[in-house]
Amino acid sequence: MIEKMPNDPTEQSGHNFNIEQTPEQAPQSIMLNRSEIKSKGIGAGSTEIVLQRHGKYERNTESDTVGDLTPEAVELETESARQYFAGLISSTPEAERGTLNVLFVASDTGYAGGGQRSYETTSIAQRVAEQLFAENGIPQENILNITPDLENQPMVIPELREPQMFEQSPNFVEFLQQKYGGLGKDFWIAFEEDTERETRLSMDAEGPDEIADRLRSAVALLANWSVSFHQQEPNSRLVIWAGTHYDTISPFVKRDVLHQDKTAPVFVDYGGGIVLDIDQSGQVSTSVANQQYQVKL
Repeated sequence: MIEKMPNDPTEQSGHNFNIEQTPEQAPQSIMLNRSEIKSKGIGAGSTEIVLQRHGKYERNTESDTVGDLTPEAVELETESARQYFAGLISSTPEAERGTLNVLFVASDTGYAGGGQRSYETTSIAQRVAEQLFAENGIPQENILNITPDLENQPMVIPELREPQMFEQSPNFVEFLQQKYGGLGKDFWIAFEEDTERETRLSMDAEGPDEIADRLRSAVALLANWSVSFHQQEPNSRLVIWAGTHYDTISPFVKRDVLHQDKTAPVFVDYGGGIVLDIDQSGQVSTSVANQQYQVKL
């Protein structure tokens, strides 16, 4: 088993960017919504890593449920997970469904001292998987979080957290707020495009490249662990479901999947994300807006 390892920008989505297509001919504007979170079917000895943004959550800091998913989001994320795992199970030959295994990992970032939206979203997916596995005669121990160490809960991976500038670099946050008029759309455009790179570096604040680096590191860690898992469990099929954030997924997809620059309009909707497939040879691929991409970790 693996060792334990502010305002949401998509509320400001909708800014109109135009970028030139790369040789991969990536679409000019991409929204990674929940329709991207679907299993493509996993072969024996292969792995699927799901990178999912949390569901919609209570943003009113006066609410007793601040940071928690809204009731509507709980329903949406439950149905989304049900569709994914129902598809995963139905695409696996009935006699081989016992080879399906799932590990759930998540960010533990809280909002305004309240709920942990990514962790809650991932917990919902785990409960759905447990139910569907039971209904289809798949052993519960194939949910790899059902161990004394993990206490039947998602494993926290710090690399999946939201941007760390709010906690680690408040001076840079204040600088951006003063220059761009608060935590609005202009603030987030400047941050995502790294417009104030020199100032950011002088204040030792995390930027889009550093965020992409740490998500890439987390994915590489999980991919490497999957190799060890398959060595111990030959012919197994593995899903790693990772709950994270808009502004963690977006820079990784821009740079490491689409090979676009920081101005590329890559948005991540609530409950949306990307699915990475790793075959027996270790090759990583994914689909974005119905186009296939190879990913190097």
